[in-house]
Amino acid sequence: MPNPSSIFSFKRSNPLAGFVLFVLLVLVIETVLAFMPQNSLITAIGRIPMPAKSPDFQIMGDSVAQGGIIASQLSDELGGASVANLAVAATGPEFPYFLLKRQLAAGIAPKEIIYSPSPHTFGTRRIALLIGAYASWPEVAEIAVARIEPFEVMYGVLCKLSFSLRNREQLSELFKGRKAPEGFQQAAPKPATATANADRFPAKNLHPMFKQSFKVMDFNGHFHRKFLATAAANGIKVNWVSVPSLEVVREARKPLDYDARYQAFLRSVRDEFSVRLLMPESTLMEPRFFKDYSHLNSEGAAVFTKTVGAALKAR
Repeated sequence: MPNPSSIFSFKRSNPLAGFVLFVLLVLVIETVLAFMPQNSLITAIGRIPMPAKSPDFQIMGDSVAQGGIIASQLSDELGGASVANLAVAATGPEFPYFLLKRQLAAGIAPKEIIYSPSPHTFGTRRIALLIGAYASWPEVAEIAVARIEPFEVMYGVLCKLSFSLRNREQLSELFKGRKAPEGFQQAAPKPATATANADRFPAKNLHPMFKQSFKVMDFNGHFHRKFLATAAANGIKVNWVSVPSLEVVREARKPLDYDARYQAFLRSVRDEFSVRLLMPESTLMEPRFFKDYSHLNSEGAAVFTKTVGAALKAR
């Protein structure tokens, strides 16, 4: 006699029972996962520390800006102005809009923004990460209404359902006997030993993302424009700072008309949203200042921060 609840038989007579069994199995798995340590990157994205009050300058972008522009040093460079680094690793140009929107609602929006995104993030998909790890449900609704990349949005919602269950504070209190931490401070990037050896970054080891021309995905472009429009509507000046680069990366992009496309994009956002192109061209830095093909080490971050400070003072 066939088992009516079997989800492995194509001849089952009760598909509803199989579906219910599948849902129960997922719930059991998710509950077990609630007791496992969660990914530190996901935690960092979900709990971005907000400044206590409106900073004079706020650094925004991804991991390159997070580790490459030192807030305390920049504050000294600017004569004691308050500087907050709210750049978040692994994010793309769609994240700053939602972060700024939350700050405006909380009354702690910055006076000026130092925006330093990695150009390749404009052409990559991070929709599931945005929805699953960061966006609130009302924000998910706003994303869905935009009707861009609907299948990616649906996948992000599935990720969020899983993420919500594994990270519910109520579940933590009830089953683990402790409360989840109230705040989360992102770990500072680990310093890397500087090296003068240019052979450390051979062209043959370049990641494929450095071998593609500059492009902007519709989803990223939509929320990036909303970010700049929101800043402009609230009188927040955006200072664009292009991320530093290695010679080997620049050379790989030359045949792709990369710089021309990127500069054309910058001019368009300047003209449409009055963005100040503080450092529109990527600063070429020596290999000894990098810990990989895009991220600066501690020495490189100090040098780049000084450069940014000088540009801000000279504007």
